[in-house]
Amino acid sequence: MKMRQLLATPVVVSVVVAIIGSLMWGSPALAGTTTTIVPVSGMVNGSPEGVSFSGNVQIKSTLVLDPDFGTPPRVILDFVFLSVSGTGVSTGTKYTSSVEDNKIRALAGSDMVQITFPFQSAAMGMTEARWGLASFTLSFDTTTGAVTQGTGTIATSNF
Repeated sequence: MKMRQLLATPVVVSVVVAIIGSLMWGSPALAGTTTTIVPVSGMVNGSPEGVSFSGNVQIKSTLVLDPDFGTPPRVILDFVFLSVSGTGVSTGTKYTSSVEDNKIRALAGSDMVQITFPFQSAAMGMTEARWGLASFTLSFDTTTGAVTQGTGTIATSNF
């Protein structure tokens, strides 16, 4: 019976020390994560042909608070191109893009975020990938950090 008390005691002490340490040295608090689907569409011009894109992008938004140091709230935005695909205007070639990107932004009522993304056809290798620019205009609930409204467009990238 003493053996169990001895094994349990270090675990309890470790947990208490971890809690006290995080309170003393501060750590940002992550609030809940919300998910929003935003439709995107647009045209990427360039050689060998223009590509018309459409699809959906999943945006996960996580509010980050830092009550210890009083820094302004931030949001972590995770973008996942779920079903974004393109069609070549002149040949009908199918183009795909599987992008995951994240941004950390100051929380505001609205924000515009741009992501440069690669895309390719089945015949292209990664070294031949082309680039597009996805632009998102997002509105936020400034209390929770949730995306309340969003629109997305795709255009030619200068990359």
